[in-house]
Amino acid sequence: MHLAWRGASVASILRAKIPEGVKFSCVRCARCCRERKILLLPEDVERLAHATGLSVEDFAVPVEDLEPYKYRLRKSDGDKCSVYPYRPLACRFYPFIYSM
Repeated sequence: MHLAWRGASVASILRAKIPEGVKFSCVRCARCCRERKILLLPEDVERLAHATGLSVEDFAVPVEDLEPYKYRLRKSDGDKCSVYPYRPLACRFYPFIYSM
């Protein structure tokens, strides 16, 4: 992740990366989780652990050789997001894909 993004709010990152005039909103379909492996940035891991009180192993699976990612989100049971208020940046961007 570029150092410029460190400490930036999710909202400011979304504004910076989504083309002007493009609007979308989450319809809570959970397709972001079903169709993709959600890679977690270190900030995502911190936010999820702090907000849910879960250990990282409870919601994430380690990944290798995918810097800056160290984990991917575990699939939840059912068709709904289990961490919606704290969802990772990749989910917030869906259906767009961001690159670093």
